[in-house]
Amino acid sequence: MLVATGFAVCILVPLIQPLCILTGVVVALVTLRHGIYEGFFVLAGTVGLFVAFVILLVSMYPPLGPVVWFVAVLLLLSWSWSWLMAGALARASGQGHALLVGAILGVLTISVFPVLVSDSTLWWEGVFDALRKSIRLQAVGAEPLLVDQLIDVFHSRASLMTGVAVSGVTLLSILMLLVARWWHSILDNPGGFSWEFRQLRLSRWISVVVLTTLLIAYFGQGSVSIFSAEIYSILRVLFVFQGLAVFHALVAQTGAWGGWLIIMYVMAVLVPQMTLILAATGFFDTWFDFRKRVPSRTP
Repeated sequence: MLVATGFAVCILVPLIQPLCILTGVVVALVTLRHGIYEGFFVLAGTVGLFVAFVILLVSMYPPLGPVVWFVAVLLLLSWSWSWLMAGALARASGQGHALLVGAILGVLTISVFPVLVSDSTLWWEGVFDALRKSIRLQAVGAEPLLVDQLIDVFHSRASLMTGVAVSGVTLLSILMLLVARWWHSILDNPGGFSWEFRQLRLSRWISVVVLTTLLIAYFGQGSVSIFSAEIYSILRVLFVFQGLAVFHALVAQTGAWGGWLIIMYVMAVLVPQMTLILAATGFFDTWFDFRKRVPSRTP
C-alpha cells in the first residue's frame, strides 16, 4: 500500500511523473496473485492516502487545485479499472475478457455522466477555463499564447471530451493491467505473458458494435451521434491492443526480425495514423483470424 502510494505521489514530481501509473500496476499485481479482495484493500488504502495528500497539497497551494484534482480523478479511475480488470483476468481464460470489462466500465461511465451533468459541453468548457487560470498562475514564465492555443483546442472539442477522457482512462488502465500481468508471469509463470498476449482476441460481436457505432456517429445527428462516437472511441482502444497482439504473433510465427516490433511501437507513438492501422488490423482479425492463416515457421 505504501509502495503504491509512493508511486502515486510521483505525479506531482517533475521528470518522474510517469511512474504514477505503477500504482495501478501494483494494485493489479496484488489482485492477480492474491485475489480481488486483497487487491481492493490495497486500492482503498492507496486512494485514501493519495486523496489526503492531494487535499493537503491543494490547501497549501490553492492555484494548483484545478489541475491537481483533474489529474487525480483520471488516475483514481484508471487505478480502479485496472483492479476490476485484473479481477476479471484472474477468473477468466484470456486477456480479451479483461479488456472487455474495461470497455464496459467506459460505456457505463459515459452513460451515467449525462445524468450527473446536465450539459457536458458547458461543464467541460468550465473545466478548461479553470485549468487555463491554474496553469497560468503556475507557469508564470511560460508563453500565455501557447497555453491559450492548447486550451482552445480542447474547447473546440468540448462536446466529445467525455469520450476522449474515458478512452484515455481505458487505455491507461489496460496498460497498467498488461504490465501487471507481465510482472505476474515473471514471478509465477516465466514466458507465459508473451504467449497469452499473442492469443488476445475479441469476440466478433464487439466488432459489429464498433462498426454500428461508427456508422451512427458518422451519419447520425445530435446527442445520438456524439454518444455513438464516444462508444466507438472506447472500443477502438481494445482493437488497437488486438492489432498489437496480431503483429506480435505474426513476428513470432514467422521468425521475423524483432526490430519490426520496435519500429511499430515508435510509429504508434510518433504517427497517430498508426493506431488506426492497428485498430483496423484487430477489427479484421476478428473475422479473418490472421494468426491461423499464417503458417508457423518456428518450432
